[in-house]
Amino acid sequence: MYEWQTEIKGSPGNILVPRDPGATDKDDKAILYLKAEFIKKLNLDPPEVKLYGSLSNFIINLIGDGAAQFLIITFNKLSFSAKIGEKPSINPDIASVEFAGPLSFVNKLKDLIPKGGGGGGVGFSFDFNVLPSGITASLTIGLPNVTVGVFSLQNMAFIMSITIPFDGRPFSAYFAFCTKDNPFRLTIMMFAGGGFFGIEITPSGVRMLEAAFEFGGNFGFDCGVASGGASVMAGVYYKLESKEIEGKMVEQSELTGYFRLTGNLSILGLIRISLLFELKLTWQSNGKVFGVATIEVEIEILFISFSVGVTVERQLKGSDGDPTFKDALPEPSLWELYCSSFEYEEA
Repeated sequence: MYEWQTEIKGSPGNILVPRDPGATDKDDKAILYLKAEFIKKLNLDPPEVKLYGSLSNFIINLIGDGAAQFLIITFNKLSFSAKIGEKPSINPDIASVEFAGPLSFVNKLKDLIPKGGGGGGVGFSFDFNVLPSGITASLTIGLPNVTVGVFSLQNMAFIMSITIPFDGRPFSAYFAFCTKDNPFRLTIMMFAGGGFFGIEITPSGVRMLEAAFEFGGNFGFDCGVASGGASVMAGVYYKLESKEIEGKMVEQSELTGYFRLTGNLSILGLIRISLLFELKLTWQSNGKVFGVATIEVEIEILFISFSVGVTVERQLKGSDGDPTFKDALPEPSLWELYCSSFEYEEA
């Protein structure tokens, strides 16, 4: 068994610093502790190797303690353990999380917005996940609905998250107003709309940006014997993303326009019919344009129901950079060299 420990004084840029630099009590000092065990039993079983480490009473400043600082995480202790043949375990003991710099206003919002939530999705939630691949801290602030006469704005939320990978990748920060799966809703009389916006940034620039907005209308009817409604929505979705392909960072973009029609009809509650028609047109940065059309019909009569759906996809335009049959053939000189290796020579 091997044990080693030392007191830490801080890191360059003050990204990691002791919680109490002047502490004299050992329990309050920032201590890095490591232990390794090698166990070999007197049999044919393979040896066991155990590793344990901990860092106590420290603070992580993102990024540093200067003007770029926006998040302060105070740890009572951060420990990890690993054993051959088992998954590593990381256990954080966080004392507090405080926003700083341009995000310092969030600390006041935490006191003003109830954590338990309320009507209209109002609430404040903070999640902290530690995985072998990295640490992710996320904050969601639900905003109250706004209703003025025939105007209504609902389902609003701000989302912020910080990811610190353990595999050498740079940290990233994500900021969003609502999400793709849970957009905000805007209603003016019978007209409705919605959307979201999100951006992910790294020290090298923007990694991902996406946004969408849709607008349309809803209407319903009820004449006693029959009731139903219909919704017509049209929208646009845009996404810009930087990906690493063959060791190079490549920007890829996507622009999608869509039209969606839904309807439902109920007759005396015995017969129900629902219809969905959706048409999407997607343009990609490589010059390709795809069209996808989907239609679904569902009919329910008493306790019997069945549905039919059809999806058709077409490529409307190919990229000018797509290889042709000629491009797939080798150069003439290589082709001649290949053929010459099979030439027949007379004795």
